[in-house]
Amino acid sequence: MKRQVERIYSYNGKEYPCLICFRRGMRRITLSFGKEIDTLKVSAPYLTSLASVDNMVKRYLPKLLLRRDDVYRLPYGEGWVYVFGEKKEGAFPDETARKKFLLKEAKPIFLERLRHYEGLMGVEPPYRLSIRSMRSRFGSNSKTTHRICLALELVHYDVSVLDSVIVHELAHHFHFDHGEKFHALCLRFCPNYPRLRKVLLRKEYGYHPDQPEE
Repeated sequence: MKRQVERIYSYNGKEYPCLICFRRGMRRITLSFGKEIDTLKVSAPYLTSLASVDNMVKRYLPKLLLRRDDVYRLPYGEGWVYVFGEKKEGAFPDETARKKFLLKEAKPIFLERLRHYEGLMGVEPPYRLSIRSMRSRFGSNSKTTHRICLALELVHYDVSVLDSVIVHELAHHFHFDHGEKFHALCLRFCPNYPRLRKVLLRKEYGYHPDQPEE
């Protein structure tokens, strides 16, 4: 058994239509986007008050919008593209041309930064470098082939963000897991490591090291 209530919530001057479903058997309030990108869907225990739902939406809508924007945020658009944290003019006839341009921009910088941190961290012999588009990770370290693979998408971020991924992968040269020693090594050579990981997860393409954290 359920009952439904339609409501409209406002945030930052924009209205979000919402369908609230009160259901028996529900234990907590859940908030998500509906089929339309700017519509909300709330499921709540049957006897939940509207005031409780309102408070829940007010508290979590900003966070939900941030996660949604992260999914749809792109480092390029019509006539522009982010290259190492800078928004530059650039138009490409298709995806292949765009990736070819980005790979050309990425190769010398990626290799130079890898060699720089290999020297700092005492990694020998030097790793072979691969660059390819990756959706589920930013980099990988193969001890079998002694090759480090970096995501082409890192070309969109400030070089400091690229450095954090390189330090992460080189730290696996010494520690295969993600334990305390691994993280200590990352922090030793990249003190801003936790902040830079957030930049990646939030897709902050225009991030610069001197800007304050929100």
